[in-house]
Amino acid sequence: MARTERPTQAMYAAIGRTAAESARVEQNLRELFALLIESPYGRVLTAGEDISRLQQMCLRAARYNKKITEAQLEQLIAIDKAISAARPQRNFLVHSVWYRMKTPGEHYGERSSRPATSRNGATTSEHAVWTLDDAKEVADYYEKIAGLLERFIDQTFEGVRIPLLMSRAQEENIRDRWEKLMGDSPPSVARTTGPSRDGLSESAPEAQS
Repeated sequence: MARTERPTQAMYAAIGRTAAESARVEQNLRELFALLIESPYGRVLTAGEDISRLQQMCLRAARYNKKITEAQLEQLIAIDKAISAARPQRNFLVHSVWYRMKTPGEHYGERSSRPATSRNGATTSEHAVWTLDDAKEVADYYEKIAGLLERFIDQTFEGVRIPLLMSRAQEENIRDRWEKLMGDSPPSVARTTGPSRDGLSESAPEAQS
């Protein structure tokens, strides 16, 4: 096999864009789950979960949320299928070691994989030859999916905002910093949602003393 050197900058860019857009999809799924269960704790429950688990959690919640219409549920199922269809290609592209081949535009990828127990099953690695256009296609696909999720959220939960949560340690850290800076205790710890879709942010109600 004619491996030569590291990938082109364009190939690196396509791999990076795929990773960034798939992370955007995951973040949208976490936001969707919090909206589906109508609780900021949705972000706690989904934190650190991989994309397949996030898909599962969102579909389960959507099936029990009576505010979701049948048409909206079907739309979400279609998005879920689209994510699943591209996930193997995304995983191979992002998790492989890549080499530029002698044939212009071609790259060779090698990804570690779990070996199967069967005699003729998967071995310790997967191999494939990709072109730059192949990689760009996966990045474009995930960008489209991220946009579909954002439109679904905007249309289904128009005007609904779920506040962000802070852990006790985070709140204590803010209070400590305030006291060092101002010399007294803050009146309350504001918990904001961060930037909203319209560029604004809002504070959660103050905790009762």
